[in-house]
Amino acid sequence: MALVLLQLTTKNVKYIIPETWQSIYNLDPGSHIIDLHMLCCNKPNEANLYPAIHCGYNLERSREFAVKHGYDYMFIVQSDIIFPPNTLLVLLDTMKNCDAGVVCPLTPERPESVGTDDFVVCMPWNGNPDARTYINEGKNFRITGNGSGYMCALVRKDVFTNFQFTAEGCSDITWYQTLQKANIKIICEVSLRLFHKQYSDSRIIRDNEYVIQHWRETIENDERNGRAWHHSLSRDWWWGKTKEQFFEELPKRIDEYRLWCW
Repeated sequence: MALVLLQLTTKNVKYIIPETWQSIYNLDPGSHIIDLHMLCCNKPNEANLYPAIHCGYNLERSREFAVKHGYDYMFIVQSDIIFPPNTLLVLLDTMKNCDAGVVCPLTPERPESVGTDDFVVCMPWNGNPDARTYINEGKNFRITGNGSGYMCALVRKDVFTNFQFTAEGCSDITWYQTLQKANIKIICEVSLRLFHKQYSDSRIIRDNEYVIQHWRETIENDERNGRAWHHSLSRDWWWGKTKEQFFEELPKRIDEYRLWCW
């Protein structure tokens, strides 16, 4: 049994979406004790700074709390992230099996923010050049640059005891860079696919509805340009099926066929 501090990162409590609250409510604790710690204070006299700075400021205060009260893990979750009930248990298992100091799942970006729904670890500025290859192969991999920011991460006690969160500059990137310099092993767990809510249109990025719509638009575009309906699909996704059969089976086979990986 472990003592886990679930740190909900947000600049303001009004930014915590209902779906994140529901994810926390549904989280499977296994045999572990989970305490929720939420700090929403801005860094003093600097209310208009980049949000990650405020998250770093609050994370550092939570880190101090975790150290003082003997927590074994910090489970960091951002206020607009939606995660499945088994998230904590899978991250804990991966951390143990890989002897990792930090483990993060796959979390998509918001198109409204950076123009793409690709996974955070695949962003060129995050310095993980082989991430896409590992994701397509369904293999966990060691983060060589930055992880998933403060969106979701499990941090082991020895790491948060010895490394502070910063409230300067790009706080999340600075934190990962510090860990890399200390040769802390950071693992990406590719079997965990989280969702990210977009503020402008309330879409849940990369949930099943979003994935289905993606493939409808992709197939329609291929047909409009004179290509076969299955042009953009891997052979094992469509072989032996009509387009109608493909879409009929798609909702229940998204995870099995990893059709969310594009």
